[in-house]
Amino acid sequence: VYLGGLPPGTTSTDIFNVIRANGPVVALRLLPEKSCAFVDFSDESVASSFYYLPPLVGNSSNAEGGGAGGERRKRTISLLGKDIKVAWATGSILAETLSTAVRLG
Repeated sequence: VYLGGLPPGTTSTDIFNVIRANGPVVALRLLPEKSCAFVDFSDESVASSFYYLPPLVGNSSNAEGGGAGGERRKRTISLLGKDIKVAWATGSILAETLSTAVRLG
């Protein structure tokens, strides 16, 4: 998951405090010079549960995907008083085999 537009001075601890309740994080790459970070969760379902809010049945505002009701809404988060961008990152910090090993314990 990509986190963009991070406020100056953001630390990895600041990011973990916002994302840790969503599931196991296996890698965090903070790029302060680019005001962004990349987060690898233990598997795709954990990343998806962070990226999307629970569906609102019958409400299609701010939704992605098709269909009536129950659509998924992108999460917005605030860090150090600033709203930051949450998007799908391309690629992965972690090799698939290591991700599988972490997921399976």
